[in-house]
Amino acid sequence: MAYDLEEQEKIASLKAWWEKYGNALTSVVLGIAVAVAGYNVWQWYQRGQLGKASATYEELQRAATARDLAHVRELSGLLLDKHGSTAYAEMGALLAAKANLDGSDAKAAKAQLQWTIDHAIDPEYRALGRLRLAGVLLDEGSYDDGLKLIQGSTAAELSTPFQASFADRRGDLYLAENKLADAKREYTAALALLESRSDSRGYANVVQLKLDGLMGGIVATAAPVAAASSASVPPTAPPTVAPSTGAKP
Repeated sequence: MAYDLEEQEKIASLKAWWEKYGNALTSVVLGIAVAVAGYNVWQWYQRGQLGKASATYEELQRAATARDLAHVRELSGLLLDKHGSTAYAEMGALLAAKANLDGSDAKAAKAQLQWTIDHAIDPEYRALGRLRLAGVLLDEGSYDDGLKLIQGSTAAELSTPFQASFADRRGDLYLAENKLADAKREYTAALALLESRSDSRGYANVVQLKLDGLMGGIVATAAPVAAASSASVPPTAPPTVAPSTGAKP
């Protein structure tokens, strides 16, 4: 069927537009299609990786429960190497650290905790790693290293629910160094932070016991010092009392 003049003009205009912009439009559409396909492939890959990470973590849990440290080390290494960007790696590092500590392998536990501090994406996992590694250093007697580790906490870590735990751990380290005033300050700060949390009453009681024991030690230490100081001071003369004249006031 023949086209009228107006239709022919529209067709000619459309052909001219296509000749000018057709290749560019095709490239854009093709690019979008490739991007969508690539995204779908990436999502499929990520789901596959998460599935593998989840399975490895579950196997790690079973190995930790069975106290099979050789298998714990193998599986945690696999998680960190192959799935280090997933939450399963962060959880696995903390779980492996605990299993190694229970198995008296502090060196392996410290390596797992340091990985958590350096590589975990979630600041709560980093905070936990830092607190637990500081606890290992406390047990080893490396008090200064423990304090440096705690003081190196990032703002994101300190904004987690573990502020009180950081203060408590600093108190433990200061107490171990016999820096009683510093320990008292940190325990008091921990208690103040815990008072606003109804779910931390048990933890607050533990910190209060530490503070009470610390205060008892301070008093016990101060008593002999006070007695020695008072013994070195010469006795004062008794106050002079005017003889009574028998007059009534």
